[in-house]
Amino acid sequence: MKSIKSKITGMLACASLLMCGCVESYEYEAASLSGEGNAFIVGNAVTTLGFKPGDALTFSVTIQRPDSSEAGTVHLSTTSKIVTLPEGINFAKGEKSKTVTLSFQSQEATTDTVKISVAPADASNYGVTSATYILKHYKVRHVDYVSGWFEKTWNNLEILEAGNGNFSLSIPLNDANNNAFLPIEIVKHTDGKVFVRPQDVYASRSNKGDVLMLRVVGNWTGDASRLYNDADIANASTYAGNYNANDDAFELNFAWYAPNYGWWGWNEEKLYFLD
Repeated sequence: MKSIKSKITGMLACASLLMCGCVESYEYEAASLSGEGNAFIVGNAVTTLGFKPGDALTFSVTIQRPDSSEAGTVHLSTTSKIVTLPEGINFAKGEKSKTVTLSFQSQEATTDTVKISVAPADASNYGVTSATYILKHYKVRHVDYVSGWFEKTWNNLEILEAGNGNFSLSIPLNDANNNAFLPIEIVKHTDGKVFVRPQDVYASRSNKGDVLMLRVVGNWTGDASRLYNDADIANASTYAGNYNANDDAFELNFAWYAPNYGWWGWNEEKLYFLD
């Protein structure tokens, strides 16, 4: 026992000496900042923007400089062919932030994903230097909406087409806070199947008087008929129905629910295209 204890004590002593030796001989050097840029982009990593016919095809990007002690120029870059970038963004001495307006060109009923970055030579190591913009250039179409949920028919409603089977439908009603309903985003696949992901639509008042955010989700197969909380959506397909080419219509079924509160059943919803 004494021998084993002596060996362990000796090993620990050697390890201690080795550790001390390493610490004493190590030299710390600060990282060089040479070549570091002085600009980053302020805002969300991904921003979705919609444009109707007649809208100016422009969007804004805000650039910030950590060090504004001197005047300088910041350059942007993109791989997109539809966006026009300025040759340079000039900052005066003391000017920390600047918002620039970028123009783009696209056709109606198209969606383009554009990534804007600070040029590598100007990019700061201490901020987000790229941002993605999803630019939806809508084509305005019209539908008759026959709603089983609302027990109502709306004629000649606008529905916005954004290309790749993406549509956005706004219901002409106000919610419990007198705000306009949020648009219902609808996606038609090339095989004719239509999907509605779970999304907030409007604020509803419960029988207790509290305001709940009501959601809608596709429910053609019935697997979304008893959603209760956000985790339940993992078991739902969001499959909402089909496109009927003979009637030029979406034949859909929605489920309506409020997270962590309850569900309100499901009904048929039909959209008949007029143009």
